[in-house]
Amino acid sequence: MHWSEFVFPPTCPGCGTEVWHRGEWCEACFNELYDVRHVTDLDGLALREVYVIGHYDKGLKSILGDIKFHGKKERVKWATPFLYCTPNRHDKTPS
Repeated sequence: MHWSEFVFPPTCPGCGTEVWHRGEWCEACFNELYDVRHVTDLDGLALREVYVIGHYDKGLKSILGDIKFHGKKERVKWATPFLYCTPNRHDKTPS
């Protein structure tokens, strides 16, 4: 653990609950937001397949906005859990 985590403990970006590591979500917020869905209504788009990895609200919306529009690459660590889940961390897996 880095010394700064004693002074500024890591918190969930969704609800502010303390978590073990910076970039981590609490289980309740992650389970609420993580929802892999296959989008089938692609009329008029030049795409073959699209998957949605989570609900675009709570802290996830501001994190993705900071990365995309403000160049805050350090915020990527909070988006990473939605791109892949390790079996020992969260039960939900893409189907």
